[in-house]
Amino acid sequence: MPAFASQFALSLELTRVIGAAASVVPAAVDRLFNDARELKKSGSDIVVEEDLAVIFRQMRIDPAFENKFKTGIAGDAGRSPTVLATLLPITLFSSGPTVRRALQYPAYLPMVIQLSLLCASHNLQSLSEGLEEALRLRSGKSGSSTFATYDSQTLHGVLRACSEQTSSFSWFSLFEEVDKRLGLPTRFTEPLRPYTGPFDDPESQQKGQYYTLTVPMLQACLDMLAATQRFEDEHYVVVDSARGVSTIVVWTYHVLGLTVQVNGCPQGSCVFGKGRISVIVNLPGTTVPQPSPAMYLMDVSDEVKLKIGSEDDHMLTDIVAERKIPALGYVKKIFELDRLDLSPGAIHELVLFTAGMAVLAAPKCHDVRKNEPFTSRGHAHPGYIIRRSLVEEQRNLNKALDLLTGSGFCNRSEIETYVKGLEIQLEEEIRPLASLDYLKDNIHSSEWYRLVDMSRSLAEVIVAFAAVGNLESCQDLMLRDASALSMTHIFRDTFRWWDRKNRICIKSHDVWFSTIEDLLPGKPGYSTHEYGRCLSSGYGWSVFLDTLWDKDPITVRPGRIWIQKGVPYRDGSYARAMVDGPNTFETNCPEFKVRERFNDEFRPRCEIDVDPARYMVALRDDCFFVSRRLRIGGRSKFCCIGYNEMAACRFTGHLVPSCDHVGEDLAKLDRGMVTLEGFIKTISEVPFERLNFLLTSGNPDARWLGLLGLSEYAAEWRHDSKPWRIMIKGPQTCMSCCIQYATAMSDYTFLIL
Repeated sequence: MPAFASQFALSLELTRVIGAAASVVPAAVDRLFNDARELKKSGSDIVVEEDLAVIFRQMRIDPAFENKFKTGIAGDAGRSPTVLATLLPITLFSSGPTVRRALQYPAYLPMVIQLSLLCASHNLQSLSEGLEEALRLRSGKSGSSTFATYDSQTLHGVLRACSEQTSSFSWFSLFEEVDKRLGLPTRFTEPLRPYTGPFDDPESQQKGQYYTLTVPMLQACLDMLAATQRFEDEHYVVVDSARGVSTIVVWTYHVLGLTVQVNGCPQGSCVFGKGRISVIVNLPGTTVPQPSPAMYLMDVSDEVKLKIGSEDDHMLTDIVAERKIPALGYVKKIFELDRLDLSPGAIHELVLFTAGMAVLAAPKCHDVRKNEPFTSRGHAHPGYIIRRSLVEEQRNLNKALDLLTGSGFCNRSEIETYVKGLEIQLEEEIRPLASLDYLKDNIHSSEWYRLVDMSRSLAEVIVAFAAVGNLESCQDLMLRDASALSMTHIFRDTFRWWDRKNRICIKSHDVWFSTIEDLLPGKPGYSTHEYGRCLSSGYGWSVFLDTLWDKDPITVRPGRIWIQKGVPYRDGSYARAMVDGPNTFETNCPEFKVRERFNDEFRPRCEIDVDPARYMVALRDDCFFVSRRLRIGGRSKFCCIGYNEMAACRFTGHLVPSCDHVGEDLAKLDRGMVTLEGFIKTISEVPFERLNFLLTSGNPDARWLGLLGLSEYAAEWRHDSKPWRIMIKGPQTCMSCCIQYATAMSDYTFLIL
């Protein structure tokens, strides 16, 4: 028998020789097993999908809508996976086995379409818990064998698969059309109460009630809609509640093709469709108590055949609304959805006010060292300021404004008017805009302060999007409401108390990453992996750090992030995050050693070769743990580092500006200058000088190791309280200019060549 290159080669040979004879599984069953494996790796479950398909295929999808839905998601099926790092065996995949199977076997398509709708208007976790409760109530007995296949965890996997793999379909436009015809959101809201601050969110329940189904309503829809559709001449459905009215209309009219009548709208009854009325929704008046939502299956003689209500609401799981809002025109749409039913003029003025706040804030953002002790109100010590944040670049800020306010909705001269006004006003002096002057006397004056807080949150989002490197690819991105941003988020907390005059100190490399990550719909919680993330996914999109492209530290932009369609995929398995794996930097790297000293001549070079090797990748808790492995100087051991850690150390490094001339690379060391090889400092004393050159020229991987080693040392305090500064020489800068720039910028410098 010949020698085998690997165990995999041996397994292939064994399969070839004895596989066919040993197989006793019929081909059809084998295909079923393959489908089960593929679905399991994507986070779904073949048994749960089968059971849900049986329920949802009772409803017939309108043929015209089915074609529209297939067209809407066709782009994902034909999209090539996005390749990240060259040697990294992980790609971003937008299609998946749940949708592929539904397109191949039409019996599964009704389930995918209807679950996609429910995911578009509800929070994923609460929907999975609510659907589990609805299925339990529907079964009539929790001990039934069918119900035993369901639990919130497996349902969450199926729901997430459907939402991610169909996120290209624009449910938002259908909800927008229905809301407009119904006169939402102001007609049916509860009386407004005073706004007490940013932690108070009266919006969520009032805006969400039109999209959120209660558990009994979801339970009723699973069979009542099928009954009225299959026995159209004998039955119809009545809904007594404003709760979930938008979702019910989109579901019954658009998806199932039924005719729906909604009574109690501002302009009277509103009818969707032209045939026999199959669903009647009775909206309660604003002057009467809100009844508990109930659904009735009626016969043609108006006799109640079945009623499903919620007499014991407090005992049931509460399903939470989570509307997905397009990034294109996001700021404008948030104000359009406001409970005050703002006029077009007021919306335009609020968008300008928000844009002005963002334009004023972006140039004030400065990257500072994490250990800067004096960042109160932006008064950072000059030696701890690394650079202006990349969000201050006008070109990308303008792109972010065009995307989030809607291209052409605001012009720059209008925005500048608001910038100048905000520059001279104190926080307490900001008064309602001309179009909102009525807020001084009507409803509650606190409504203006609520709108100011909304504008501030949306301005944060605009500034964060200015850090995105591919805004032109983000028009189809869907986001949560900006109120989803955590009040404990470091940038939001700093921005809230910003006096609009001093610096905004950015002390972390992933501030912009985590801001946008918080806005991704369906973003999972990371109870065990909260730190070290370099990529996070939600609703079929991924946001990730610039280091994931596997670039030279010279070309990595501190703070830069990217947003792409798709979720991480490797060898048939899907995950929703990428996290730094094990780090062996300190144990496997050579120590710093001095090579040249005062009066010695030297040329930039790489003293210790560093070569990339195969990545370490593991799947745990729905996360890919990734370590980048590097072989140092031909050693048998590898050094492992993570992408988040790489971004953190690059944040501390300052790139030396390019010069216009080409100088001689040969340089002579003056007093207080040394060249170094190696990457770490141990207990033994290394005679660092005022200017230390790290010999890593021409080797990007060696530069990364140098950055990692020096960033830890540079974070330490010197006895004279003067900080170390780390600088990186670019390819377009001569040695003479490098030395002049480094000595002028700091008393103590590490210069990575």
